[in-house]
Amino acid sequence: AQVLSDPSVTAWVCNNDSVATVALDYLKEQGVSVPKQLSVVGFDNGAEALEYDLTSYDFNAEASVLAMLHYVLGSLWPAHRKPGAPVEMAGFLVARGTTARARHQSEG
Repeated sequence: AQVLSDPSVTAWVCNNDSVATVALDYLKEQGVSVPKQLSVVGFDNGAEALEYDLTSYDFNAEASVLAMLHYVLGSLWPAHRKPGAPVEMAGFLVARGTTARARHQSEG
């Protein structure tokens, strides 16, 4: 693949952990060393992330479920929040074995 020969590409960020694991398998077949040559990040932080030692973005499912329960049950829901208003919750990156410091182009 052309992207594998492009030294400016240092990471692949995948839309979910399943796609990231397929990418990891493909990169392994191509002889690409992850994370030495290319970092890979998933999104979901599910069981696949653990199995593959995949760095993954955790969208904070626990906080999402808690917010839904508070909304449905009407308990502890802030009085100033209108029904249907967006709720923002911070997610976090769980760093594992598929990411490394970005290399500089001179490092190749």
